[in-house]
Amino acid sequence: MDGAFHPLITAWFSTRYGEPTAVQAACWEAVGRGAHILASAPTGSGKTLAAFLGFLNQLIEGRLPADRLSLIYVSPLKALGADIRRNLVAPLSELKAIFAQEGQAFPDISVALRSGDSSPAERRAMLRRPPSILITTPESLTILLNSKSGAALLSTARALILDEIHALAGDKRGAFLMASVERLTDICGEFQRLALSATVKPLELAAAFVGGYRLLQNAEAEPSYLPRPVEIIRAPLERRYELVVEEAGRPGSHEGKDGVWEDIAERLVKIIDSNRSTLIFANARRHAEKAASLINQRAGRPLAYVHHGSLSKEIRRAVESRMKEGELKAVVATSSLELGIDIGCVDEVVLLGAPGSCAQALQRLGRSGHAPGRTVRGRLIPIFRAEVLRCAILAKAVSEAQIEALRLPRCPLDILSQIILGICLSQSLPAKGIYQLVRRSWNFRELSQAAFDSVMDLLCGKADNVRLRDVKLRLWRDMESGDYSAAPGTAALLNMAGGTIADKGCYSLKLAGSESPIGELDEEFVWERRVGEGFSLGNQRWKIVSIGDKDVRVIPWKSGINVLPFWRAERQFRSSLLSERMLALCGRARSLFMESDKAFQELPGLLCKDYPLSQAAADDLAAFLKSQADICALPAGDSLVMEKHRDILKPHAACQIFLHSLAGEAVNYPLALILKEGLSRELGLEADVYSDNDSVVISLPEDISSQEIDFRALLPRLLPAQGWEASLRRRLEASAYFGAVFRECAGRALLISRGGFNKRMPLWLMRVRSKALFAQVARYKDFPLIVECWRECLADRFDIPALEALIQGIDEGSIALDYRETRIPSPLARSLVWQETNDKLYRSDASPEARGSSASEEAIRAALGGDGARPML
Repeated sequence: MDGAFHPLITAWFSTRYGEPTAVQAACWEAVGRGAHILASAPTGSGKTLAAFLGFLNQLIEGRLPADRLSLIYVSPLKALGADIRRNLVAPLSELKAIFAQEGQAFPDISVALRSGDSSPAERRAMLRRPPSILITTPESLTILLNSKSGAALLSTARALILDEIHALAGDKRGAFLMASVERLTDICGEFQRLALSATVKPLELAAAFVGGYRLLQNAEAEPSYLPRPVEIIRAPLERRYELVVEEAGRPGSHEGKDGVWEDIAERLVKIIDSNRSTLIFANARRHAEKAASLINQRAGRPLAYVHHGSLSKEIRRAVESRMKEGELKAVVATSSLELGIDIGCVDEVVLLGAPGSCAQALQRLGRSGHAPGRTVRGRLIPIFRAEVLRCAILAKAVSEAQIEALRLPRCPLDILSQIILGICLSQSLPAKGIYQLVRRSWNFRELSQAAFDSVMDLLCGKADNVRLRDVKLRLWRDMESGDYSAAPGTAALLNMAGGTIADKGCYSLKLAGSESPIGELDEEFVWERRVGEGFSLGNQRWKIVSIGDKDVRVIPWKSGINVLPFWRAERQFRSSLLSERMLALCGRARSLFMESDKAFQELPGLLCKDYPLSQAAADDLAAFLKSQADICALPAGDSLVMEKHRDILKPHAACQIFLHSLAGEAVNYPLALILKEGLSRELGLEADVYSDNDSVVISLPEDISSQEIDFRALLPRLLPAQGWEASLRRRLEASAYFGAVFRECAGRALLISRGGFNKRMPLWLMRVRSKALFAQVARYKDFPLIVECWRECLADRFDIPALEALIQGIDEGSIALDYRETRIPSPLARSLVWQETNDKLYRSDASPEARGSSASEEAIRAALGGDGARPML
């Protein structure tokens, strides 16, 4: 630090923290040179100070002005922004006191927070007296850019910090943010960019995303786009991991449907009592509520508190602050606490079940030992035996610091609608100027003129030069100048419904009488409730006193009734990295079982040697693999297991055909659609086909005799190496999945407006409007939102290359078909039984019939980035 910082800052840091970490030293040096930076370091490496201290030094020394906005910090979470603000104010107060003690001047460095939780008074005060440092979110940054007063506030910014970039880059929210950053560059001129991440790969792609492009105008030729150089700082991995996978939950002596959970709760109580602080992650809000409730029942006292996104910010902040102060022994959270909110020292992290990716698990487990040089202590508890395999693979991948490769959305056209409207709010521009500005961000660098023009037409209420009846004009074109400007009312619409996070139509939950917010409830959960009934939420039981059109009012209740709420969420697709490792382990176990009769006795020891498993977990995993092998067969990288099952006790029961691929639902879901179309084509049969991360199941009707169907011979015809793309195309557009994606895309493009400020738009009504809109626009060739739905499904959500490899492998014989008939469902088959009910509940987004013709193959190929990016359709 010597020489790079003011001597008093150097002395303060040495006294308080000692020596800087590797990432801190490298960041400060690069900040001093004015370089654009992407810093990647493990959780707990001091990245926050690495990002801020160099800029604070410049503010203190006067190289950055403190009397205006000089530094902007963008966080993906509002709560993380509030946490950063608290952690900035304390060092500034300490430094100010040290400077005063030494008789040296210290500038008035102010820090302000602007998010959706900021009050109108706070927002007005910020505009009157600009802060030196502004902490905000991607959505609030865009709202500021969309107003003249906000743009004036931002116009003096000289540096930008983008935190937790991995949480943004892989989806449309990141594309939205970086387009706003390019708009900010137009206002401020070039400024220094610094991005932070603990789990991102490849770093070169993330750096290109952060840097974007500079537009070089050339009078004699077409303008060119020059990528900004971004310096990559890769801190060495210094963290040690102590991980263990426990055995799955067992009913044991516990009676009732929660027997497995009772066993897990009993173990969690012992874990919590053995630590000073424990952070428990669940993969669903309902699981978090259930775990906390059962822990407290088992302990006989309030021991664990809940933290998730459906609780009000007041409740979440209270839990965070009490945990940080050491008042709480345990918190059960979802992804709401995985991004580094300061909750103090965490002795141990427990994962209930396996998250869908290594990166997510690494982020969660990294909350333990959240400081340089400390050991990460983590425990994975599978809820069911089938999950032991997933947890074992995940724990080993985390200990090896393996993470998934980043996939960035290319040219998302729904987000482009909002970006164009934001650009045209405060100024009138020709189409060429808008096009050039948009293409400066990485996600839109390959945006074609045709795709851009189609979105411009959509905003002008047209498609194929035909006026769209139910689509409002959002963009006006001046007939004389040809410039475009936003229609009146657009600013309010963007402020109310802008951003990328889909509206789920949830009800607000409030305390009767005081109107204090408690959280939000899923629409379908509310439909199942009546006034006078009770439920639990956030460590408290509540009694419903009224149900309105937008909120539910409750009072505290001491009843013993313990109904837990549910929230319908998107399907969690397992990453291909985890799926490949699961297949490798299953293939190894299959080989061992084939080689020796004693392999089952040897397997637990081998598993303990290679994976961080307890002995009981190794026994569990070995028993699961042996059971699957004995009842049916184990899939592997070179074999696909086909299991035919009919309940022999029900002679007229439907026959079920399971395909066990372990490929993840990004492969299995489109595979299920292709099979469904193939059955219709080959047999004239409309069978129900379902999927999860492990398998696909074909449920044949009762009147079909499966004895007449040779599925071993039929499968290659259902999955033709040439032509499967057409089958996927015909089925996908009519599916509930495509309908839900279209609804969300239409919402982001502002074609389906939300209810308004402080109003709720019911999800069922959004579905109705989405279907009506689709019916209207599907007749137009290459309508941009339908093209975007295809792009999002095929490029962002599905793993089409892996699907193609599976189909080609079956066709060429490199992937063998292992056909088995079973008297009882195999362990892999049992986990898919619930999917049929779930699918029937959510067919409301499905189109009434397959169309498969509303977007051309050329448009879809262009949206996917050219012929080489994905297989032709």
